[in-house]
Formats: sequence, structure tokens, C-alpha cells
Amino acid sequence: MNRLTDTQMTARSRRNLWIALALVGFIVMIFSTTFLRMQHNAEMAREANLARSTALDLPTAPQEARP
Repeated sequence: MNRLTDTQMTARSRRNLWIALALVGFIVMIFSTTFLRMQHNAEMAREANLARSTALDLPTAPQEARP
């Protein structure tokens, strides 16, 4: 097996560091996107529930008697 020179080891370490940073950046991007979408969906559900409860509280017009 060939031994790597100091220059090759330095290049490998630098490459590994950049790969690790890219992976961490990707993970942060996916996490933040998921979190923001969940927050938006929760807000929309809250508004829908409020609208539904407001609609239920409104008095309804009396129905006409049909023969």
C-alpha cells in the first residue's frame, strides 16, 4: 500500500472538511425549510379553526316552513 505524502494528506483533510461543511449546510437548510413549512401550516390550521368556530357562532336564518 502506498503512503500518502504530506501534501496529499493536507489536500485530503481540506477536501474532507469542505465535504463536511457542505453536508452540515444541507442539513441546516432542510431543517429550516421543514420548520418554516410546519410553522406556516400550523398558522393556517389555526386560522381555519378560528373561521370555522366563528361560522358556527353566527346565528342562522330561520328556515321557511315547507308544506
